[in-house]
Amino acid sequence: MKDNYSKKSNTGFILIVISLCLIIASLVFVIIFFDDFKAALTKDDDNVIKQPTMSATNTPAPSATELVPPTERVTPTPAPTKRPDEVLVQNNTVSTRFTAPEGFERVAVEEGSFEEYLRNFGLKAYGTRPLMHDTETKAMIEAPGASIAGVFNIELINTGNLQGAAGSIIRLRSEYLRGKGDIAAIAFELCTTPAFMCEYQTWIDGGRLNKTLISENKLSWCTDHGENGATCGHKDVELGDSPGSFRYYLQNVMTYSNVASLRLQMKSVSTGDLKIGDVFCSTAGTGAALMVVDVAVNPTTGQKAFIVAGGGNPATDIHVYNNTTDDTMNVWQTLEADGSFICGDKTFYANSLYRFK
Repeated sequence: MKDNYSKKSNTGFILIVISLCLIIASLVFVIIFFDDFKAALTKDDDNVIKQPTMSATNTPAPSATELVPPTERVTPTPAPTKRPDEVLVQNNTVSTRFTAPEGFERVAVEEGSFEEYLRNFGLKAYGTRPLMHDTETKAMIEAPGASIAGVFNIELINTGNLQGAAGSIIRLRSEYLRGKGDIAAIAFELCTTPAFMCEYQTWIDGGRLNKTLISENKLSWCTDHGENGATCGHKDVELGDSPGSFRYYLQNVMTYSNVASLRLQMKSVSTGDLKIGDVFCSTAGTGAALMVVDVAVNPTTGQKAFIVAGGGNPATDIHVYNNTTDDTMNVWQTLEADGSFICGDKTFYANSLYRFK
């Protein structure tokens, strides 16, 4: 009996020792791998989206949009902003230097027409300043405040004070007609009483203006000039169409022309029917005349935008005028609801638009 008890006691002791060893081994395992286990738990916590809470300082919790992954967020489209219409300074025609306003399209023009001629008129290098006749020094100076966006590549008819507002319109119209070979159409009414029609064809045939009655504001043709022009003051009369004769003709026409006489050979048109080649004539002050040299239309609204060009008083190079009421349009003009528009210090009303007959 004693031996059996001893054996049981030894077996129990052995089991206790083994249990203690297992417990010690478990503790050692936990101690060794505790840091790695803690890091794993922290990483799992980070992957869980926590519900927004209010901080102690009452800072608003993130919105639902902020919780959406960036790739799934919808960025709101900003409201469109009006762009300044581009001026392509490297190009040297009206149609290629000035892009149509946003939302507008240039109107179609007929090949060989006056409209095409004006739209494709050559321009001097961008930045060239228009020259103006200085009435005090009689010299040509840079016109103060004039637009440099586009100066027409055509010199003043002379260096005097002839090619003013009306003279610039006469110049553009007559140069086109002569280039087209339509000599018979070159004729301008002069500001005499009654108005005198000065036809280039008669000039080509040798006719010159008889100024003997100009003190009475009258003119007539003189075909017999006498020796050295004794009859009417014209010497060395050159027959035919030559550049020199044409310029001399224009000098005489411009001498006796103004905005009022210019209107005599044009008809009044509605601004709703505005076209390239139309002329805005103002009677304020010394009078102003600006020619429409390009037109674009908004196909959705039907609104028109247009470019005007002209000279000035005193005589100034023909140049494109800036929009002085909306600089985002650059050189493009638009009409007010009443059909008027402002250019510089001049207001052109709805009844100021004319077209050559």
